[in-house]
Amino acid sequence: MQRREATVTPEGWLSRGEAYVPGDGVQLAVFGGIPGERARIRFLGRGTDIGAGGSGRRIAARWIAPGGPTSPHRVTPPCERWASCGRCRLMHLDAPGQVAARQSLWSEAFGEGAPSEDAARAPSKDALHALTLTAGRSDTGRPRLGYDGLAGVVPIPDCPVVVPELRHLMAMAAHAMLEQELRPADARGGAFRGVVARRALSSQDLLLTLIFTRAVPFARPYAEALASVPGTIGVLAHWNETPGKLLVPGAEVSSLQGKPYLEERIDDGAGKALKVRVGAADPWFDTLAARDAHLRAVEALGAESGDAVADIGCGLGMRTLLLARRAGWALGVETAPGVVDRARQSASADASAAEFETGETLTEVLTRVTPRLEGRRPRLVVDTGTRGLDGAVRAQLLALEPRRVVLLGTNPRALARDATALVHAGKLTRGYAETRDVDPHTPFSQGLVVLDSTDASAPTKRAPRRMLAR
Repeated sequence: MQRREATVTPEGWLSRGEAYVPGDGVQLAVFGGIPGERARIRFLGRGTDIGAGGSGRRIAARWIAPGGPTSPHRVTPPCERWASCGRCRLMHLDAPGQVAARQSLWSEAFGEGAPSEDAARAPSKDALHALTLTAGRSDTGRPRLGYDGLAGVVPIPDCPVVVPELRHLMAMAAHAMLEQELRPADARGGAFRGVVARRALSSQDLLLTLIFTRAVPFARPYAEALASVPGTIGVLAHWNETPGKLLVPGAEVSSLQGKPYLEERIDDGAGKALKVRVGAADPWFDTLAARDAHLRAVEALGAESGDAVADIGCGLGMRTLLLARRAGWALGVETAPGVVDRARQSASADASAAEFETGETLTEVLTRVTPRLEGRRPRLVVDTGTRGLDGAVRAQLLALEPRRVVLLGTNPRALARDATALVHAGKLTRGYAETRDVDPHTPFSQGLVVLDSTDASAPTKRAPRRMLAR
């Protein structure tokens, strides 16, 4: 008979926040575990393949009791549904323990000289401004709305990590679902999949998107009910029967009530606000800390009037628009055309000197824009995302002979690989580096690495000027 429980001592952290126990062809991922702390655990399932970069199987387990002296960093999670939800995977740690957990991931990836998080700063207490509620059923078959957690759909009406407006929404959305007898999309034939909500970072405006498997007549009455949630400025609908994420970036949405976008206001540091439009399926920041980490990249680039500036992986263009104000011109590069359309709308409203280019791949777009940047020794902000850059993109960036490159990324291993490859292959040296906690009670942080050119030669061409057509 297979064992259901065991006593183990984890040795390190996994990127999603579990503590791990290594084994011969098997890795044990312990939710609620702490490296160095002996603990009693319960096995949760057969596990999954570790995948690229590893071999063997990863078995899921959960901490259930101490197996010896407890870690000084262990605390009682402030949410009673922490274990069934599973989102806040470091909530069982105190503030220094959470900093140490994140830092270990960056140190493992970078080795000596890893970017560091200021241990004097408490982990982010910044509440989440985005929320995804999934429709499902309880053990008794009753419809419910909540987080898609470790124990199925978990209602958390008093979730401590979201802003108050979203807690209010959770209660009203669940009540309206039952009142209107919406059936979850499952084998019983229902069509309702959930609600994706975003509250603006700079105001109390709410934008809601209702997800159904198909166009249904009861979408509009449900939208009318949720439009009464205080702060709601727009309710949209998205038809999606594909398993997985309810609302993927760039998804098509239909307006049911009010406005189809939020308008965020960002201080440009010179006393003038920048306005950025954010649609329901656009990539944006879930916390103020995440936004501020990207504003930090604008500062770190050190752009001045007359510099050529390019923002690679620009998203909705916040960094690009701010850099254009500083340098007089900036180019944003992005592979999502719908996102670039929104960035261009913001640029037009701002009368900005920013331009935006898009294409299917970064390689394609960089090939097209390289003639405008050659000889100009540009300053580059590069968002490497979660997967990092491929070798062809790194080569294209180096061919521009940049004076400074600021790399952003949330994957420690990918960011370390890109920074190391760029330094080894080009005339760049690594300078300042940091990480910032951007997501409460999770291992996810935003890394920033500054690379400076060892070539002090001046540009041979002036910076480009904005074309008449964006």
